Amino acid sequence: MNSPKSYFVLLAISCLLLLFSVYGKIFNPHSLNNRQAKWTIYLACFAQAIYGLFQFAGWLPSSHRYFTITGSFDNPAGFTSVLAAVFPLGLYLLYNLKGWKRCGLIICQLIILSGIIFSGSRTGILAVALAFIVFILLEYRERLLKLVLPRKLVLLPIAIALLWGCYFLYQQKKNSANGRLLIWQVSWQMIKDKPLLGHGYGSFQTEYMDYQAVYFNKHPNSGLAMLADNVKHPFNEFLKVTVEFGFAGLLTIIGLYAVIVYRAIKSKDDWSSFLLSGLTSISIFACFSYPFHYAPVWLMLVFYLSLLLPKKNYHIGYSTKNIGFRVCLFAITLIGIFIIIGHVEAEMRWKKIAIKSLNGDTQKMLPEYEKLYRDSPLKKQPLFLYNYGAELNHVGHYIQSNAILAECRKKFNDYDLQMLLAYNYEQTGKIGLALQRYQHAVEMIPCRFIPLYRLFKHYKENGNIERAREYAEQIACKQIKIPSPTVRAITLEAKNFLIHNQHNPNRIPKPPFQLLTNNQ
Repeated sequence: MNSPKSYFVLLAISCLLLLFSVYGKIFNPHSLNNRQAKWTIYLACFAQAIYGLFQFAGWLPSSHRYFTITGSFDNPAGFTSVLAAVFPLGLYLLYNLKGWKRCGLIICQLIILSGIIFSGSRTGILAVALAFIVFILLEYRERLLKLVLPRKLVLLPIAIALLWGCYFLYQQKKNSANGRLLIWQVSWQMIKDKPLLGHGYGSFQTEYMDYQAVYFNKHPNSGLAMLADNVKHPFNEFLKVTVEFGFAGLLTIIGLYAVIVYRAIKSKDDWSSFLLSGLTSISIFACFSYPFHYAPVWLMLVFYLSLLLPKKNYHIGYSTKNIGFRVCLFAITLIGIFIIIGHVEAEMRWKKIAIKSLNGDTQKMLPEYEKLYRDSPLKKQPLFLYNYGAELNHVGHYIQSNAILAECRKKFNDYDLQMLLAYNYEQTGKIGLALQRYQHAVEMIPCRFIPLYRLFKHYKENGNIERAREYAEQIACKQIKIPSPTVRAITLEAKNFLIHNQHNPNRIPKPPFQLLTNNQ
């Protein structure tokens, strides 16, 4: 389901545009960065830091079962990206304060920094560190430019400290970092296939897992196999742009970024260091995570970029020159509000239906799922299609389930989808297709046991002892990533099979693939 915050932000912006189209008079774009706006944004993000620290202390529940600190977001990525984005704003406000107010803001900055550190976000720490360095270097650039030899003596320790810090952060969660390197390697294969214009919008979550399967098919002994998992984002916003829009899209972004940096550096306003520091923080986070998945980060980016807007007033009142524009703005905004409300209502209905289904009323909820699928905008949302297909699978409607999952496959694809497709094919007698999906799931995430077990069981039950032994050996020798009773039972069954069939390994009563082809 989509984030409620995204809908709230869209509705708020739409309502403001609606009011502006009716009552708009004088508007100064640069007023977005007045003193009151800055403090409002900073205090809102500071409250988010307090929320996270309360979660760390155990006074408030986390939104994710695996992470202690998430703030009001679904995981630490959203929480830390917002705190990292607002940290440069705190530096700017701090630079213009004195006395007890300055001391109070220093404490607030330390609280925000503590929230990032306690969340365990290495990306957040790196983003804040680089943003701080950029702010200091730019704020005191005139003094630094007067230095000749000392300037080198200052910059060299900073570079060494940054390199050492990056190495230290890498060592803290080495497997996580190596997992991202795997994702970047596979993403590069996608880019090489369509380098100029990319694979198209939304293609990453549609095609990435197939590329990961090809990667492990070509590198069956890769040491990165234990780090593989379902992947929905490359943990690099620029890499995602390149995959989906090619180097044309990436160069467009780099060009815009270069223009912004050039204007900020050439500007003599006091906000240039503040702007570049904020962009540095967001950009560094974008290199190692997915900050633009969250609406507040987009708002922070707009806030920083609004500094570049001209300091002039625009009068938009009732006149023959702009009445057409105002009418069009009103109509478009009103239509947008109705569309957003329709999505919100559909999401709320879906949530109620999904909860009842989880409580055991799946059969009764199927007509409601069908109504949502037929009449609501959710029929184009991959997560809804996956959920609907899974519920159909649960009650035994395998053919209909696969029809829905086939639609989902056009927008979203991962290991779980392949397993559902395989099981549906298996239950409807299309064994050959089922085996293909199970094998594809094995290649997508080689450290998983279930698809190997399904293949092993099939060959064992069909009397193909040699093929069953091959899969049993893979299961018995496979390193266990996360121990569980299910994995232990699968491993024990495979080992027992190998013990009881070690004296007749060449027994192959019938060629199952020929039989399977006939069953397709």
